[in-house]
Amino acid sequence: FVYVFMPNTRVRIKAGLLGGIFAGTVYYLLQWAYIRFQVGVVRYDAIYGGFAAIPLLLIWLQLSWMIVLFGAEVAFAADNEETYEFEHDCLGASIHFKRLLGLRITELCVKEFRGDRRPLGEIEIAHRLEVPIRLAREVLFDLVEAKVLAEVRQNGDRDVSYHPARDTAQLSIRTVVEALDRQGNDNVHVIKPKEVEKFAAAVEAMERRLSEAPENQLLRDL
Repeated sequence: FVYVFMPNTRVRIKAGLLGGIFAGTVYYLLQWAYIRFQVGVVRYDAIYGGFAAIPLLLIWLQLSWMIVLFGAEVAFAADNEETYEFEHDCLGASIHFKRLLGLRITELCVKEFRGDRRPLGEIEIAHRLEVPIRLAREVLFDLVEAKVLAEVRQNGDRDVSYHPARDTAQLSIRTVVEALDRQGNDNVHVIKPKEVEKFAAAVEAMERRLSEAPENQLLRDL
């Protein structure tokens, strides 16, 4: 129940059951060891045994939650068995790679939108592009924050899918890359503005040339 119905996404029953069996088995073994150890402590020292129960209880609670979370990881791995082996590699994905993936995700959403097909969810996007779901979620979050894509919520906000947040005639390669680069706040008063003016002018000139380049095509035309 915890691994199938509580997550804010759809989890296959088989994956949730596997995680539940694993966590339940380890939890039962830990419970048996905890009871045996606590009884032994009380017998060993009748005076201080009661005080020892407090730190033991805290350790028990900590280990219990760790088992629950590890069971969730097992369920997640079973639910995403095709790409889970690449999860560790994608944790250190470069900004350049995330940009490329952001372009690919946006292109996919644009073509689904223009084909009058239903918007895709994060799991469908991850499976189509054969990338780990965690990396897909991270890039989708950035695209939504950059107002390149918009969320479409259904079934009581449980199912989230994505479609373009702008006119597809405006979504070019440079537009998406620039939106991702400018996501966040530029007005951070850490260094003096005059010290970065020359760099800002150079970057803007480069961006203009990139925007005018023939390779800067609309994603819907690729």
